[in-house]
Amino acid sequence: QFEILCPECNEISYPLGSSEESKLNPNSIYGINKLNQEQLTLNVCKNLKINTSILRLQNVYGPGQSITNPYTGIISIFANRILSKKDIFIFEDGKESRDFIFIDDVVEVFSKIVNCEKKVSHILNVGTGVATDLISLVKYLGETLKTKPNFSITGQYRLGDIRHNFADINKLSNSLNLSLSTNLIEGLQKFSSWVKQQKFKEDNYEHSLDILHKKGLLK
Repeated sequence: QFEILCPECNEISYPLGSSEESKLNPNSIYGINKLNQEQLTLNVCKNLKINTSILRLQNVYGPGQSITNPYTGIISIFANRILSKKDIFIFEDGKESRDFIFIDDVVEVFSKIVNCEKKVSHILNVGTGVATDLISLVKYLGETLKTKPNFSITGQYRLGDIRHNFADINKLSNSLNLSLSTNLIEGLQKFSSWVKQQKFKEDNYEHSLDILHKKGLLK
């Protein structure tokens, strides 16, 4: 049972999008580093009277990203494995979800912030507000790559991983008067067209899993 259960009724608790005002309580070194960087930036800029914007990026993907580095994003990992006809191992029950945002939309947000005439400080989620589970993701990728993926659900899990994570983007939409235009299928089609033209090398996927095992982080 990987879903979080309500402590009072013992029913499955369904996730809500994380807003900029959501409680911050990172339980991993990665998360703690991100929060510390935000706090340092806000503190320094406040004291120096510099306007600053904190952009909390969700899972960014698109043409140009590394397809061999196992730490650059799950979409590039899955694409490499699918095109190489190698096995994909999905943790937990495959229903864990993330918010995937296409690179062009991220660039649009950065451009809006930098070129905004009204200089204000922001903390903004940059995502789509849509949760996609990993089983659906690998199937969508197989369709856009026109190659059947070989995947299995392992039931394993990584310590410190969050079950569901997607952004509440109301503040982004209202602050910048911006509507992100690329849905996941459109983004994957653009990514797939690019990635099929790349030369594939060893992706170090198994090596990264081996390290997690040795460090006791994969159960």
